[in-house]
Amino acid sequence: MFHAELYPTNLETLELMQLDCTNKIILEPHAGFGHIVDYCKENGAKEVLAIEINENCRKILKGKCSIIGNDFFECKPEQISHIHAIYMNPPFSNADRHILHAWNIAPEGCEIVSLCNYQTIDNNGRHGQLQKLISTYGTTENLGDCFSNAERTTGIDIGLLRLFKPMVSKEFEFEGFYMDDDEEEAQGEGMMEYNEVRALVNRYVGTMKSFDTLKEQIDSMNYCIEQIGLSKIKLELGHNETITDKAQFSKVIQKKSWSHIFKKMNMEK
Repeated sequence: MFHAELYPTNLETLELMQLDCTNKIILEPHAGFGHIVDYCKENGAKEVLAIEINENCRKILKGKCSIIGNDFFECKPEQISHIHAIYMNPPFSNADRHILHAWNIAPEGCEIVSLCNYQTIDNNGRHGQLQKLISTYGTTENLGDCFSNAERTTGIDIGLLRLFKPMVSKEFEFEGFYMDDDEEEAQGEGMMEYNEVRALVNRYVGTMKSFDTLKEQIDSMNYCIEQIGLSKIKLELGHNETITDKAQFSKVIQKKSWSHIFKKMNMEK
């Protein structure tokens, strides 16, 4: 009825995972009965997306979260470009393959936290690719037999793996768009004029630079007030939603910009 490798994550293990859920959009790629989904929602997640291969489990998950697919290995980067974290308890027989796929499709700035058989980490899984990732971008921990009180016990040491995918792209650097006046080209029917696209890009770049300036000022204030024992000031913007970092802010502006373009080009027709 259910997958042979379904080992629901018990509360004790979830607490050991130390998941940071507050205001985050989270993907659970092997959602099962929804234990991780429930935990994330109870601990302040903004939204939880799920993938689950078992039809009976998907029926249980219905109404708990947004199910975006059946097979995690068919999940594409564009489906999850807006998420902040991937939290998962994949099948232990090929957990390394699941973790590597999560890394490959995760957006920059995404945190990946996964359980696995601790031997997967020790045994140089997937030809050493996992160990290379861990050494550069992550940490591991042996949680011991933390499934001893779970619905299904494993009798093995459970590994906890954390990876953080850094921001490395140049998506915030558009210096080439800026200020030189190029000769305008004739546009076909339905196309936006070049100078209008240019203005849109310049507004985006200016907005992101303003964000940087604001963050620098807050960092400077935090440096001063920490010296006298005050807690840090948080950078938190509001634009129909709470925005807590530059990557999230950028995605909001990009979505609005695309909506503006589609509207101007009358794409509905």
